Order: sequence, then C-alpha cells, then structure tokens
Amino acid sequence: MTTWFLIIDCNTFYASVEKVFRPDLRNKPVVVLSNNDGVVVALSQEAKDVGIKRGDLLFKIEELVKTHRVHVFSSNFVLYYDFSKRIETVVRRYFYDVEKYSVDEMFIEYTTDKSVDEIRETAKKIRDTISDEIKIKVSIGIAPTKTLAKVMNRYAKKDKRYQGVAILKDTNLLQKALFTYPAGDVWGIGRQHSKNLAAQGITTAWQFSQMNDNWLRKNFSIVGLRTARELRGIRCIDMELHPPDKKNILCSRSFGKPISELSDLKAAVSAFVQEVAEKLRRQKSVCKSIGVMVMTNPHRKDQKQYYNSVMLELPYAANDNLTLQEIAFIGLEKIFRTEHLYKKAGVFVNDLFSSENIQYTLWDNAAKISKRRHLFQTVDTINTSLGLIKLGIQKGTEAKHSMRQTKKSPNYTTDISQVPKIDMD
Repeated sequence: MTTWFLIIDCNTFYASVEKVFRPDLRNKPVVVLSNNDGVVVALSQEAKDVGIKRGDLLFKIEELVKTHRVHVFSSNFVLYYDFSKRIETVVRRYFYDVEKYSVDEMFIEYTTDKSVDEIRETAKKIRDTISDEIKIKVSIGIAPTKTLAKVMNRYAKKDKRYQGVAILKDTNLLQKALFTYPAGDVWGIGRQHSKNLAAQGITTAWQFSQMNDNWLRKNFSIVGLRTARELRGIRCIDMELHPPDKKNILCSRSFGKPISELSDLKAAVSAFVQEVAEKLRRQKSVCKSIGVMVMTNPHRKDQKQYYNSVMLELPYAANDNLTLQEIAFIGLEKIFRTEHLYKKAGVFVNDLFSSENIQYTLWDNAAKISKRRHLFQTVDTINTSLGLIKLGIQKGTEAKHSMRQTKKSPNYTTDISQVPKIDMD
C-alpha cells in the first residue's frame, strides 16, 4: 500500500466563476477586484496575456482595460463560496476525507495499492466531472507529500502535456521535478524568504531541498526544515480534516465612502460584531475581551490622519451579539473623534475558550445569559435557512458603511430573485 496526496486546484477560480453564467465572456479577458474595487486580486489567462498582473491598481491599468476591452468585476464571495462547496461535493463522491485548504484548493490523502496509471485515471475522472457539472477547470497534482503535490499541481496547470493531472510517479524523478522549480514558489517559503535564499545563491527548489538540516533549522526554523524534507519525499505535514479552532477572530473592512458620524460607525461596528459572534458560536467558543479599531484614509494626505484601537474586558465570557455589541460601543465611544473622516473600522476578540467549559460567578445574571444564548442560537438557525436577521441599529445604514462594489455580478446560485431568466417568447 502506498500513500499519495492529491491537491485539486481551480484554475483562475474567481474569473472562471464569473464566466460560467456569461457565455459571452468565453475567451475574453476578465479581472476581479478586491474590496472597494481597488486592486486586481484575480484574472483570467486572457487578462494576463494583455499585460495585467495580480496586485495592479485599477486606476493604473484603465488604459489597458479600455484598449483590450477587459471585463471588470467586483468580488462576489457568496457566489465563489457556493461554487467551492459544489466542487467539494463532487470530490467527496470519490474521497470521503477532504481537507478544504482554501476556497479554490483542497487536499486528499489516498492510501492504495492501485497503480500510478489507475490513480491518474481516477484524478482525470474527478477533473472531467467538475468540468462537466460545475463548468470549472481544475488542475490536480499528485505526490507522496503535500508540498510535492503542490509542486506537481503547478506542472499540471502550466504544462499542457499533463492535460491537467500531474503525478510524481517515482521519487527518482525528484531532481527533474525540482531542478527548474523556483524556490520562491515553494509552498511554505514565500517571497521574503526567497529573497534571502537568492542572496545566498539558492534559487531552485532542488537547491533548497539539498541544504544541510542544521543550516535549515538555524536560518528557517523548523518550518523550513519541514518544507525541505517534504521536498525530499519525506512526509512531515499531515491532513487537517478538522482545522483547529481560532485563537482570535478579526472582522474589519474599508468603507465605500468615508464616515464621520458616530451613529454610522456604530452601525458598521454592529455588523462586524455580528460576524465575529457568528464565528464564535460556529466553533463553540466564547471570548473574554473585545477590541475595536478605527482609522482614516492613509492615502489622503490632505485629510487629518488618525488611528486608534482599544481592548476591553467583557463582564463575563460570551458569544452573543448583544453583550459583545454593548462593550464594543463603549470602546468605540472612547476612541471616536469628531473631526475625522473614517475609512476603516474593525472588531477583534481574544481570550477564546470552549463555550462548554464556562464557569459563572454568583454575581452573573445566569437567567439573562441563558436567554441571550438561546436567542442567538435561534437567530443562527433562521439565518442559515431563511435569510439574515440583523440588530435594529444596522437597519437602513448599509449603504453608508458597506464596501464599494459597483461591478458585482448577481448571486446566481444563492438568491432566487437573481437566478438567470430565459425569455421563451
């Protein structure tokens, strides 16, 4: 029996999703923007071919967009996440244990006595099924370790000879696979480390994998050593089928338009508290402290600059919106200054622990705590199936503190009112 790792990676995922319901965009350049429509975060191959790169500021590439008739979209995370779930459903027909690494990537561990050719054929079936049913192209890398699977995935994506599936069928081929593979592209190394490596003459994954263990531990800690061993074919990174609970949670966003009124900031903070509280309840955690931050636009040198944050203790460990919002508002009022135009705000919680291990004191209002807990359990159930229940302070204020998304596509698969319609007349 041999253990293999497969990584399934969606090709140009965000841009590809935008094209599914727009057949007129087939073979056309498409880019997807970051929050507030500022930066290119995803793009189709056609957009890359005309000279656009990930990270480009939209206002700096306006001429390229106009000249090559590039189609520009705001990020539609609801749509992308739904497509991701649909792809995962297809994968789980073949493999039960799937690690969702990101919205467009998932790992599979496969222990089998099947031949390399049989494994490749299974991977091709998955790729073809996703293409036929979801209309998204994926690439699949297969190798004895997760890091090497990521390496092979790059070959599957870039080299047409592999037809979307690349397997490291023999560890004797390691040198060939890694010899021209840039060290900076290796999973776990990153851009900053790659600069340090290049300064020492190490530019390929093969060179990095052959470095002395003591040198690796000294210069790149245990993480670098683990990466090098994975590149040698030694398994060091296991599957994470149940990701560990988060130790802290942050929700922050830039506003589409600057905010100056405290009431509008409170509405935004209330929305952020709701997201944080839902994440706490989802992982069955409570927090003992909550923080709030606000900042002006650092790029507007003509405006007064201001940044501040505050962290406050909760009266008791909690995860309900009302308790968290009450303390968050106290923090916001402490740091709010009337003379500024605010561009961004955020809410963060620390001191997280299991909601099943709470010990209250004699002075805590147990009846009130229990009532709020059951209230928001019910709210979560309703929000999951029917829609979004918000606290009253958020009503009618979304336009003031929401992100700028002027080019957002419809939620084709999650909102019945936005499902594509066909005129049969």
